[in-house]
Amino acid sequence: MSANIWKNQKPSHIKLVQHILKYLTVNTNFQLHYQSHGQIRIICFADAAYANDENYKSRSGYCCSIGGSLVSWYSGAQSIIAQSSAEAEYYAAVTAANECIWMKQLLDDLGFPQETIEIYEDNQACIALTKNPEDHKRTKHIQVKYHVVRDYVKKNLVKVVYCPTENQLADIFTKALPGSRLRTILAKLGLSRRGENQLLTTEPKVYNF
Repeated sequence: MSANIWKNQKPSHIKLVQHILKYLTVNTNFQLHYQSHGQIRIICFADAAYANDENYKSRSGYCCSIGGSLVSWYSGAQSIIAQSSAEAEYYAAVTAANECIWMKQLLDDLGFPQETIEIYEDNQACIALTKNPEDHKRTKHIQVKYHVVRDYVKKNLVKVVYCPTENQLADIFTKALPGSRLRTILAKLGLSRRGENQLLTTEPKVYNF
């Protein structure tokens, strides 16, 4: 491995690495719990943290479950700089929707056809963007490829549904969380320590506003 990777290291990087190693050491006995029952239905949570990186890029995160069991998740910096929190959430929703469509096609081929997939999002402005076919001045700069989610919604392939931030499971993939909230989300995602009884919620609560 080239020594060049150490040229731009900062004290903050060393601190992050130490934090990761400490986390891995303490949590070696964590495991994902999968159920043998539950409806074979894709449910997804999508979230974003606006401009939280040093280069002002936002971070996207999503997690998808089938039958109440976590099967796919993602956390990563967005490739372009979002100009608002709603835009950052919109990019995260697009990334999640593309994953859901891939999973839908796979399950369809396996004989488990999916109805409209619900993507849970805690930003109302983002949800409005997925439904609005017109570009306003504040959204004209968004690249056309990101508006694919509107086509998904129009065809009833996905539906972006509001859920309060306190129930947003993808929050864990976008930012550091307090210990109590971290443990709550881990439990809901099906992560437990070996030997613990794990109770999974197979269906999320539906919020009507």
